[in-house]
This record gives sequence, C-alpha cells and structure tokens, in this order.
Amino acid sequence: MPRSTVTYAEVKATADALSADGKLPIVARVLDRAGLPPGTSTIVHRHLKTWRDAQPPVERPAPRSSDDLSAAAQEAPDESAEGGDAIEIERLARELDGVQQRISELETSLGEARNRTVAAQVTALEALLEARDHTIAALRSDLRAVRAERDEARQALGEAKEPREAR
Repeated sequence: MPRSTVTYAEVKATADALSADGKLPIVARVLDRAGLPPGTSTIVHRHLKTWRDAQPPVERPAPRSSDDLSAAAQEAPDESAEGGDAIEIERLARELDGVQQRISELETSLGEARNRTVAAQVTALEALLEARDHTIAALRSDLRAVRAERDEARQALGEAKEPREAR
C-alpha cells in the first residue's frame, strides 16, 4: 500500500540533492531517489511545484548592445546552446510533471468510474435476483393452487362415482 504521507521536507531535500548533482528534479527522479512508490506522485508533484516556485530565478547577464550580443554569440556558442537546452529541459520537465499529474488524476477517475460501474452492475444483478425470487414465489403459489384444484376435482370425481356404485 503506498505511503499516504509524503512531506514537503522529504521532497525538498530530495530536489535539493538532485539539483546539487546537476540533475533536474522531476517527479520520476524524486520518487526514485527518495524510494517512494508511484502512487505518491500526485503529492510529490504538488510539493515539487512548491519547491520550484520557491527557487530564485536563474539570472543570465544580458549583453548591452547588439554588438555585444554578436560578440558573445561568437565567443561562446556552446554556452548559449547549453543555456537554451537548460531552459528547454526545464520547460519539458514542468510539462512532464503536468502530464504525470494528469495521468494520476485520470487513474483516480478511472478507478472511481470502475467502482461506479461495478456498483451499478451489482445493483442490476440484485434487482434481477429479486425479480427471479418473486417469479419463483408466484409460480409456487400457482402450483399450490393447481394442486388444490386437482385434489378438489379428484375428490368431486370420487364422490360422483360413489352414488353410481351404490345403485
């Protein structure tokens, strides 16, 4: 059974450790590093979002003029690409977290829908059983009535034969 109490402190410590290792803290990595079951991804996602919101924005010094920009681009093209990659990775990580959150919500909804479906099927089957029981009771009552009529007919027939035999 998944743990139901994942604290912000656990997620923060794990996210800080991942960041210190140069890895982007995403839900899957936090779950793995902290040894948490996948069923806790929703709460981890919430705590990780709080942790991200508390992080200071990454400031990159901007060149002062277009000449400075061109010079900076020529001097360090790899650095610009890495910065762009880091921003893209961060965007994708946030998108992935959102997708994981949506998957968790859909899994919960699916479980609830299955429970409702099973409950509806059980209710329908109970109604069928009740109808069957009423039908059986009605048939038994009819059978008793037919047997009583038969017995009365036999008795009347027996009584009708007695006066003839007496003659």
